[in-house]
Amino acid sequence: IYGIEKYIKALDNPKVFEDLCQSVKKYEKMSIVICDTNKKIKAYTFEVWFQSIFSLSDGIWYGNGITEQGLLKYSNYSKELSLRLPKNMGYVVEEDTAVLCKLIDYSGKAGDDNDQ
Repeated sequence: IYGIEKYIKALDNPKVFEDLCQSVKKYEKMSIVICDTNKKIKAYTFEVWFQSIFSLSDGIWYGNGITEQGLLKYSNYSKELSLRLPKNMGYVVEEDTAVLCKLIDYSGKAGDDNDQ
């Protein structure tokens, strides 16, 4: 979901999304990924649907600033987390551990089929 606030506001009935989250919770190999700003995601952390399927100990942080954010929880505080990163770098936070990683950065040319 790219833009959680817009997504939820676009639904006629927010219960539909809650039902989807409950369905996803039943299956270990299914996930919902939310791409948004720290502030916008944080606004939903106390919602029942959020707490039922999302863990703040797991996530992906794109770019700099992981040490200044207060959403994702991690326990390994090191100098590496404060480094100035190139645009295609970030952190994978898994089970309270943040690991520096290279992220796939795709930008197509104007007119590509991928512009949709």
